Amino acid sequence: MLRLPAVAGRFYPAGPAELQALIHSYSIADRSQPRIPVRACLVPHAGYVYSGHVAGAVLRRIALAQENHHSRGAALSAG
Repeated sequence: MLRLPAVAGRFYPAGPAELQALIHSYSIADRSQPRIPVRACLVPHAGYVYSGHVAGAVLRRIALAQENHHSRGAALSAG
């Protein structure tokens, strides 16, 4: 099934190049800051224009032990 973007242009840019640039701006790592090892992390996802900078700041600083939704089993995952 192909799901078309329902909120493009409202919660994130509609154009692919603009969206890619926005995500890149949120994910630029500060190499002077050490990464913090974590087992899990929750980040806001209200829409890139509202919470992308917070999610990017968190994701730049953490090093997940295993980066997927199922690292502890399907019973504990949302996806």
